[in-house]
Amino acid sequence: MLKKILATTDGSDRAYRAVSFAAGLAEKYGAVLSLVHIRTDGGGAPPEVRKQADDARAELVILEDERPAEAICRFAEEADIDAIVLGNYGMSERKQFLMSNVPNRVSHNAPCSVIIVDTRDDAWKRRSKR
Repeated sequence: MLKKILATTDGSDRAYRAVSFAAGLAEKYGAVLSLVHIRTDGGGAPPEVRKQADDARAELVILEDERPAEAICRFAEEADIDAIVLGNYGMSERKQFLMSNVPNRVSHNAPCSVIIVDTRDDAWKRRSKR
């Protein structure tokens, strides 16, 4: 049974696809949804992130850490999260390489179930089939 769900976002349209999926799960199971945004510069949440949290009726959690995957897993353990929802794609290839692929790291280290949502748009999917 899912009682606490965590979704992650950077405020992008692609991240919103994962947030929407998580919000649907939370509604279906009557679970509490926490929306996590990772900062590395000490700032608050951008307006796009706050809007996503409001739209999903989620508690917004701002974490500051240079290692997003580790911060997500640590928060999930501390908050006794039942499932983590994240997008599979959203960063440039270079940034994804430098961050060591956050969804992959979370899926291997999370203390709970992890759901990775396909967040690519249709145009991207058509290009990748070539």
